[in-house]
Amino acid sequence: MAKVFDVTAPSSTITLDAEGRGTVAFTIANASGRPLRGRAAIVPQDPSQKAWLKLVGEPERDFAAAGTQQLSVEVAAPAGTKPGTYTFRVDAISVQNPDEDFAQGPTIAFTVRERKARKPFPWWILIVAAVLLIGGGITLWLLLRGVSVPDLTGMTQDDAKTALVSKKLTLGKVTNKSVTDASTIGKVVSQSPAAGQSVKSGAAVDVQIGSSGVRPPIFKIPPHEIEKVPARPR
Repeated sequence: MAKVFDVTAPSSTITLDAEGRGTVAFTIANASGRPLRGRAAIVPQDPSQKAWLKLVGEPERDFAAAGTQQLSVEVAAPAGTKPGTYTFRVDAISVQNPDEDFAQGPTIAFTVRERKARKPFPWWILIVAAVLLIGGGITLWLLLRGVSVPDLTGMTQDDAKTALVSKKLTLGKVTNKSVTDASTIGKVVSQSPAAGQSVKSGAAVDVQIGSSGVRPPIFKIPPHEIEKVPARPR
């Protein structure tokens, strides 16, 4: 039987990457001296490994007399493959006379190594970071935007203090202010800062409490002046 095809490869081995993948090129030459239509076929050492091998390009092609064709085979060993060396070859077969006109290609070997399982990415770190980032942003926003001073007018001192604490503010200086309206006695009649102003959290608000008036000072007579005071007639 005359040799009709010549199948060659640049190397007899393939180096697989960490994912168990690799590629090898083949050259098929028409050695019959006449035009032929040929077909390339992958022949693995173990038929169960055929799914690991993929022919790139059309497997069936027209060959001119002394013509050549290039093709390649991709190897993809699945995860969990037992470590070891595996082989395959590529045969060239005549479409017109497949039983007699064919040629076997060189044996190509590739080694599958044990793969280390990848540790799952700790997504919880991103979740915690996101929560901290959002919480910090909200806190900063609250601090920067300030607090609106509540209206304390008409409140007692205790009620005013409670209202300020609920707004994260404090009661500052408390002074009395003489008022004529009896309904405002003992209640806030003015404040500083004024109601509605924006202040920093923790700021103090001064208030004035309504009072009935200021008592006139009591003048005491010195002992040595008492003798000068005339006695009232009985």
